[in-house]
Amino acid sequence: AAALKFIDSVRPAGKADALSALKAAIQIRDATGSAASLIYLLTDGFELAAENSDLSEQQITGLLKDYAPSTQFNTIGFWPQDQDRKVLEAIAEKSGGEFIPITDEYKKDAADN
Repeated sequence: AAALKFIDSVRPAGKADALSALKAAIQIRDATGSAASLIYLLTDGFELAAENSDLSEQQITGLLKDYAPSTQFNTIGFWPQDQDRKVLEAIAEKSGGEFIPITDEYKKDAADN
């Protein structure tokens, strides 16, 4: 119930800069030089134009392969647009993670359970 209340309080606003956040997260290393084993990416999108979504998906998954090949990404999209959903699903799938879309339907299902 508390999680659903929090989700209700969050509304997308302004420009999303999920790509910069993702780049920063995958470059973080611990004292031994190891990358994170698990990263949660929460976003309302990547500000992608539909015609550029394939290129951006390739760029993003390429970054993951180069900088964080063993990192699992769980992606959570807040009311994602179709092209953003595609990218978030690809990030999760290619890293062995899970994609969760937060939509009005998801909130209703969660409240019913």
